[in-house]
Amino acid sequence: MNKPMKTSKYYAGNAEARAKKAEYDTKYHATKERKKYRAELNKKNRDAGTYGNGDGKDYDHDERRMIPAARNRAKKMENGGVLPIGRLAKEKKRARSIREGYAPTKNNETHLMGMWEGSEKFKGKGYTVAPTIRPIDKQGNYVEQSIDEAAKRGETFEFKNKRIAERFSFGSWKEGQDRKNAMKNYRQFKKEERSSKK
Repeated sequence: MNKPMKTSKYYAGNAEARAKKAEYDTKYHATKERKKYRAELNKKNRDAGTYGNGDGKDYDHDERRMIPAARNRAKKMENGGVLPIGRLAKEKKRARSIREGYAPTKNNETHLMGMWEGSEKFKGKGYTVAPTIRPIDKQGNYVEQSIDEAAKRGETFEFKNKRIAERFSFGSWKEGQDRKNAMKNYRQFKKEERSSKK
């Protein structure tokens, strides 16, 4: 039996958050784009004679054929929308490890991550996150570094999803209170970004 994920436990014990998420999901799936998308998938299933037969298969737009639903979801996670949790966890761990043993700057920074559009891994698409400073000793002295320098040091992190890249650049890889503070700054950034577009 699978253990419930942290989000499942959170929503199970937080009725207000659960109701808010349900409201968001309802509005999201009621949009014209999502309705059109579901209608297209259902039509593909009907054309294939598999609609409602419980075979556990989905229509894959890349392969243009029916494939197991689990495989279809896995492909989507690998190729874009949501980064597989295992890989993201490894990248977070790697980000923490590259500055282990180094004292932070006076502003309590060891990475000062930046984000760039474009990624070698995704053939020019996607986003690259990397530290914009590097230590010159272990006593908290740092100098600026370019993305090319970061790449030479093996300190770049590549993502296809913009939101994940943004959160990573703000410090989603951190732990404990440092991570909470980083994500608070990220939410404030997004709030200001939305306000500037109004």
